[in-house]
Amino acid sequence: MCSEFDSVGAMAILGGFASKLGLASGPLLAAFILADLEYSLLINTTIIGIIAAFLFSIFPALMLDKKTH
Repeated sequence: MCSEFDSVGAMAILGGFASKLGLASGPLLAAFILADLEYSLLINTTIIGIIAAFLFSIFPALMLDKKTH
């Protein structure tokens, strides 16, 4: 989806960087939350993160869909 917005490829590089940053920082954040053995806090934080990622991805997806149709 990132490469569709930019013909040069800079957005694809930034998208890949953001993906790898999320993969690296996710376990670190989980370790900080689990330091107090709060599994319910970890589950709630994860659910909020998934919902936020979904909401942030709706607008670009709709924009791309309008562009291609």
